[in-house]
Amino acid sequence: MGATEFQPFSQCDGHNLAHFLVGPTAVGKSSVAQILAERLGRPILSADSMLVYRGMDIGTAKPTEAERSRVTCYGIDLVPPDERFSAGLYLERAREAFLACQSRGCMPIVVGGTGLYVKALLQGLDSIAANPETRKSVRALYEQKGIKGIRDAIQDHDPGLLERVKDTDNPRRMMRVLEQQFERKVPPMGWDRISAAPITGMRMKKKCLFGRIQHRVDSMYSGGLIEE
Repeated sequence: MGATEFQPFSQCDGHNLAHFLVGPTAVGKSSVAQILAERLGRPILSADSMLVYRGMDIGTAKPTEAERSRVTCYGIDLVPPDERFSAGLYLERAREAFLACQSRGCMPIVVGGTGLYVKALLQGLDSIAANPETRKSVRALYEQKGIKGIRDAIQDHDPGLLERVKDTDNPRRMMRVLEQQFERKVPPMGWDRISAAPITGMRMKKKCLFGRIQHRVDSMYSGGLIEE
């Protein structure tokens, strides 16, 4: 457990910092976080993009109801499976979780999971979550004027930006760049990242890890994955 570049939990100073526990699938992050949260009296914030969906318990290896009853958990069961979700929306919900933890005087153990979510928490995002109306208007512009229309609009908003963007012939990327130009006119949330957060990384030999993954998949099928 823990590569040399990661700071272990034992070296962290009290409850005033969030602690990150990261590593590959099935390495045991959730179990370790559960033990630590119970022993240290800390809440848990999931940074897993699949755990946000309600009703997807078996296939996501979601913590059991019994485990969740023993600690306060955030970032789990946020939306139904048919609802769109994004890293920006996750960051907004994480902000709410951190404010709640701050009011209790005990920062969470962040368990991930999803690299983009962890990166968003540590470094922030380029913009807030995409606004549906903004996305609709940008899509309409693309349908009317094509990729050239998108590039022209970007140039109008930020001359010189196109020179710093890779693959300017990629419609999806260019439309997102334009969305970000519009969204930056919206006041920021006031919170978008965590500073000075210690990180602990978990790892194990590949043969052992692959065996654990296989065991997890078998358990999912025998536990009712198909029915779920």
